[in-house]
Amino acid sequence: MKERAVYALVAILLFVFLAGCISAGSSPNARFYTVRSMDKAAVAETFSVPEGMMIAVGPVKLADYLNRPQIVTLSKDNLLKFAEFDRWGESIDFALARVLNENLSLMLPQVNIEMFPWNLLMPIKYQVYLDVIGLDIRLDNGLVLTVQWSIMNLDAKKMEMARRFQITEDIKPDNYAGAVEALSRAYASLSAEVAQEIAALANKPAS
Repeated sequence: MKERAVYALVAILLFVFLAGCISAGSSPNARFYTVRSMDKAAVAETFSVPEGMMIAVGPVKLADYLNRPQIVTLSKDNLLKFAEFDRWGESIDFALARVLNENLSLMLPQVNIEMFPWNLLMPIKYQVYLDVIGLDIRLDNGLVLTVQWSIMNLDAKKMEMARRFQITEDIKPDNYAGAVEALSRAYASLSAEVAQEIAALANKPAS
């Protein structure tokens, strides 16, 4: 009886092991994506500011439904779909702060840029806040990015401006890779708007 019980236990364990191997072998591999910063050759315009001026980027806030590893899309019925095998390669809030940093570095070449959080001893002039309140991705119908952003003058301890930015981009090809590329283009447009406003503030005559 004991031998039969042992054989039965071994058979069960072997079945579980083989089932796990078959399941692992048949599961699709996860794909990881990242938002792309601008190519230096593609920068249409740069902006002049006082040499060595320091600005800070962040924090970047996202709506709760967006701040997760899975890429989130909308169905035709406005249902949220969380892609199990198409994911962000890094925290999306960090990615958006990083890409804005890189884009601004290209468009404001005289500026030194730090990311949130930064050393409080650094003489930061302006801080850029971003609140991504909408990122609607419909693989068959384009991407809409909506961002509420503002610039804080840390020297004067006041908010210089607040803007609402919204842009629509086509998704081609109509898959997750195309959606990430569309987000990169949308974010490049946002970066250009932020760079232009920083330059305008930095070069405004003292009152």
